[in-house]
Amino acid sequence: PPELSIPAITEKGASMTSQENPSPPVKKIPFWKRKFLIDPAGQLVTTAKVAALVLLLLILLNIVFQMLMTSHTSQVISRSPEFASELHETDTRAAWIFAALSAITFVLVIIRSIMLTHRTAGAAFNINRCLAQVAAGDYTTTLRVRAKDNLRGLQEPFNEMTAALRLRAGEDRDTLVRIADEVDKLGNSALAEEVRKLAEAKGQMAD
Repeated sequence: PPELSIPAITEKGASMTSQENPSPPVKKIPFWKRKFLIDPAGQLVTTAKVAALVLLLLILLNIVFQMLMTSHTSQVISRSPEFASELHETDTRAAWIFAALSAITFVLVIIRSIMLTHRTAGAAFNINRCLAQVAAGDYTTTLRVRAKDNLRGLQEPFNEMTAALRLRAGEDRDTLVRIADEVDKLGNSALAEEVRKLAEAKGQMAD
């Protein structure tokens, strides 16, 4: 019977209202995290793997370069021994320059790798934060993914989901308001007030 279902709904609604968790506070993220290392553990592991591979390749290139220079210098010295000192100095200088360029390349690869992993880690962090807000009952949450970030394809489906949740919450609120009015007409103002509280809680989710 209708008179039995209304108290059940109201009791559940009152429980939801009293136990409702507010949206988690938005913490200010430091600049270095927001721009580079939002997920230090995951990003640094990926960066370390890329850096290790690049370092191995650079070491091999330096070895090959050194061998080629040594071979060429030996051939020249065999024909013109008087230039041996100058050629060795030139080889040493070239080796240091090549090593310095390799070190700069290595550092740039690390920086670039961190920036690229941030495009995924930053988007994932933003999505998780928005999901936590929705789970806390904040259906007004809007996901915004930066233009250069990965996972951008999730932005539209997420916002469509929250729009559908807001619509459903608004419909529930209107239904509960009508139930409250009917209960009030039956003379049970206390029960009607409880239903209106539930309607108000639903309205907060929709607005």
